[in-house]
Amino acid sequence: MRNAYNFVVKHYWAISVACLALFFLLEFLFRSTEKHFEIALSIVAASISAPSMIVLILGSRERLKEVSPSKGETIHYSERSASGRSNKSFLTRVGGATRCLIIEVTDRAIYVRPWGILGYAGEVFDLMHRVALKSIVRCEVSRSSVRIDWEDEVSGSVTVIPNDLASFKEAVNKVRPGILFN
Repeated sequence: MRNAYNFVVKHYWAISVACLALFFLLEFLFRSTEKHFEIALSIVAASISAPSMIVLILGSRERLKEVSPSKGETIHYSERSASGRSNKSFLTRVGGATRCLIIEVTDRAIYVRPWGILGYAGEVFDLMHRVALKSIVRCEVSRSSVRIDWEDEVSGSVTVIPNDLASFKEAVNKVRPGILFN
């Protein structure tokens, strides 16, 4: 299951474009006067894209557990309707999340992940992270957002836009004083 999940996440855009291309190709090649032709094309496209979506949704549920605080961690800040984006590539910077991210600050880490069924989008747009506080190298505050850069086994960067920026800054300063830069 994990290998299929990793394959679908890695090739998500190619699978989506292939489904659309197949749909339009079949419509162009086999256009007929029958009224049920469009339904048949929809079934063909769904039979290709549905397995990919099922693998993404089931796999993301497993991954969401990895980027959630454990029961022993004290949560200093939690928000369920934040926005943000990954700074990994052009696609992830453009395709961020609006009001559907969970941000949690604990004693050990900052967690960023989408909520619920949107977990698959978190994988595609690189928005599922457990950032250990000791691995943060830069945490820069702008008017309404915070850019967090870290270097761990895998380095990364994410920009979060909490609804309550003052409380977020207070929580981060409480668990790791002096890390926020203006």
